[in-house]
Order: sequence, then structure tokens, then C-alpha cells
Amino acid sequence: MAQKLRDWFGLGLEEYLSSGQELDAFSITLKGIKIMVEVIWTSSTFNFNRDTILLLRTDAHIKILIVNPEILRNESMVRDFEKTRLSEALKGIKIPPMIDGDRVLHDSNYIDNEVRNNILQLVKEFDLISLSSRVAPISVTPSTYTENIRDITRDALELFLNEIRSSSNPDSQQTAWEDLERVARQQRIWKIDDIWSIITHELISESPKLHVDESLALISRMLMTASCDGQTEVAVKTKRLYEYKLKEIISSTDSTWERQKSASSQILRAIANVDELFRIFWSAWKRCVTEIRDDSTYTSYIGYFVNDLIGAEQVNKDSIIGELYGLIRSSEEYISRRAKALHKQMFS
Repeated sequence: MAQKLRDWFGLGLEEYLSSGQELDAFSITLKGIKIMVEVIWTSSTFNFNRDTILLLRTDAHIKILIVNPEILRNESMVRDFEKTRLSEALKGIKIPPMIDGDRVLHDSNYIDNEVRNNILQLVKEFDLISLSSRVAPISVTPSTYTENIRDITRDALELFLNEIRSSSNPDSQQTAWEDLERVARQQRIWKIDDIWSIITHELISESPKLHVDESLALISRMLMTASCDGQTEVAVKTKRLYEYKLKEIISSTDSTWERQKSASSQILRAIANVDELFRIFWSAWKRCVTEIRDDSTYTSYIGYFVNDLIGAEQVNKDSIIGELYGLIRSSEEYISRRAKALHKQMFS
């Protein structure tokens, strides 16, 4: 897909492979319109939620999602994606319907004609809207869009909370976590203190607990629903309670929290501003580059955030160039080599 964008607009960047994402591509037209392509091939709810948050977080003007056809057959995922489209459209962002990945892989005419024409049309539409007067291209107001997201009482969550806290059966506990995630699609469960209590119990520990992945998925879901609801409460509270832990996970250089790195990086993108995020990922990179000697492990671990450094605003990149030169001068060959490689990617 990166090559196609390069053919169509003269510039395309294929990003590193990451968990749950077989291909990511990014392009900028000559007029500065940013186009992002995300591919979701693993059709689990966790991966879908994680990559949808990435879609919300990026500053691209046109956002395109290519998916496993199983996702297109999942009514819940399709409904959630339509909410995301509406939420972004209210900001003037163009997101077409999800694209069938099977057709992209096996039908060259489809991508060279229908997909290409749709993207070019989106670029044309976006170009016609001035930055100073951009309006949502749909006739939906925030109030009509968010009316289905509603409050919920603690009593309505009692069964799930009791299963998570009291059951000795891991399967019933996991099912309860999944039910909470399902409820969070339409209801403001983040207003219930017990929700944050069970998340904290799983996440704040020296090593991952049994349902830490489900707790991260629930945070992701609440962030997504709150964004659609026009609320910042979840992002603010997540940052206050868990930012330090998420930073610890993304910066860790052993395998203890490896499975949680992807979800943690995505949540950080949703709760931190651009400058904060750059400093978080820069600190994580410095730790990885010095503490991990194995090149394969190093490449895997920085893959969760290195593209954020490469694609950062110039002022942020310029702010660390002195530190980068210091690492290039390192007497350790592997540190110097990696620092030189990052410098080339960031400044060439």
C-alpha cells in the first residue's frame, strides 16, 4: 500500500510491522494533506480496539482502514467503526468505510481503480475545504450522535464485578471482563469507582496478573467511547492513575511486560499530548538502545514507538539531537550503530 501511495502522490512511507498490524502506510500530498492507512488482519476485539484508538490519535486528514473480511462480518465491530467515523467527521476528518483486505490482496483492479478513485476523491474534497472554515461533511450534530451513550448504575454491574473479584474460575472472570468491555461500548462505566479499582488491581503490580490484558482492553474501550461522547474524563483519569505504569511497561527491557507493550503504547497515544508523547518514547528508546544487546530483541521492542520518533515534529527532533550525538560517540559499537541509524531516519 505504501508503494501505491508513492505512485499516486509521490511520497509513501511503509512503517514497521507491529503486533496485529500487517501493514501501515503514510503519505503526504504536495498540498500537505496527510493520508494514513492502517491494516488490521488479526480480527480479535482487542486488536480492533487498539488500532481504532491509533486511528483516533493520528493527525492525518484522511484515515483509511483495510481489514480482514471477518471484521466486516462482525456487526459489533462495524457499528463501533461507524461511531469512530462519525466522531472524526465532526472534526472534519475524512474516513471512508472499511476496505476488504481480501480484495486488496487478490484483485489488482480493485485497488488500482475503486480504492484509488475513492482516495483521490477524498483528497479532492478535503482540498476544497479551507483550514479556517472546515466543517463536518455530514448532517449529524454531537447531541444526536451521543444520545445512545448513557450512564449506568453500579447495581447493573454487580454480577460482573463479583465474578472478577470473587470467582476462582479464570474463564468466568475473563467472561466478566469481556462483558464489561461490551457494556462500555454504550454506557459510561468509567463513572463507577469499582471499575477503576479492578483495573488498578490488575495493572499496578510488579509482573502481569492473569487479566491484565483485559484491563488494558477495557481502558481502550472506555477511551474510545468517551471520545465519541465528547468526554475527556477517561483520558484525564487514565493519565493520572496509570501513566507512570504505562511508561514503565513501554520502557521495560526484559520480557516481563512484553505482551502489554503494544496496548500500553496505544493508550499513551490517547492520553498524552504530542510533546509529552515524544519525551516518553525518547526515554524508552534510550533505555532500549543501551540495555538491550540483542539486535532482534531491540528491534522488536522499539518497534512499538520508533515511528513516533521518526515522524515527530521537527522542534521535538531538534531538541534531542545533542543527546543523539552523545550516543553516536559511545564506545559501545552496538549503541553507536543504533544511534546513527535513528539519526538517519529522523533527519535524512
